[in-house]
Amino acid sequence: MVAIHRYANGIPRVINLLCEHCLVSAFVDQQKVIGPAVAEIVARDFDLGDGSAAGAMTTPPRQRAPASLIWQKPCARWPV
Repeated sequence: MVAIHRYANGIPRVINLLCEHCLVSAFVDQQKVIGPAVAEIVARDFDLGDGSAAGAMTTPPRQRAPASLIWQKPCARWPV
């Protein structure tokens, strides 16, 4: 549980992702107990380092539209 928390940072979707893949990994390896080593392997497979889940779940900053696409003045065809 501590390893899942460390890699997911409390983000529900990341917690679900890690837990699901830990279960699948343990099933494939025929393990009955899922230890921290399994969670660390799964987190490494998803490139989640300590504290990086929050960065993985954020959206990139919006970019501003080029000046040529920004509406400058009313058009005769489309009065304001």
